[in-house]
Amino acid sequence: MIEDSHAVSIRADPITVYKHIEEREAKFPIYSFLDSRPFVALRLVLIGELRTGLKMLWHGRKFFQKQKGEKKIITVGESYGPFKLIEAIEGEKYWFKLKTRLGLFDLEAGYLFKPVGEETLLSLSLVSPNPNLMQRLYWRMVSPIHKLFSKKVLSLLKSEVEAPTLLSND
Repeated sequence: MIEDSHAVSIRADPITVYKHIEEREAKFPIYSFLDSRPFVALRLVLIGELRTGLKMLWHGRKFFQKQKGEKKIITVGESYGPFKLIEAIEGEKYWFKLKTRLGLFDLEAGYLFKPVGEETLLSLSLVSPNPNLMQRLYWRMVSPIHKLFSKKVLSLLKSEVEAPTLLSND
């Protein structure tokens, strides 16, 4: 079994944190330049989506085509890039399935929300219950990067959610 989880405490209730993530265009934000066409294509290729990555690089197709300022809320069954939303419980769980064509990934990942007093413990977790040998070896190679990116995602979400609170307390 492969499991990984990182958490951060956010000064907001679970529903506020959930809605913030739900309404974001980038569900797993890291650095904006990594969402540019060449980097998204590279990320897709690295997780085994060679054909999709090359198509994106060649044609410039984005995950979502939206109007400026429009919020993109996906529903259970819809996809966010290679991730398919499989469970969305407001204020509790926002969970995706990732199964790539080349078999490098077959896992579930997403956010768990736990109320702690007046704050929320937001966890970014992943689990692969029955990884094959290739998936276990590949995870060993990418897990250090995944750990860094997970911490960055949580840090960014924390600062975004808490920003209005910080401004109103001044």
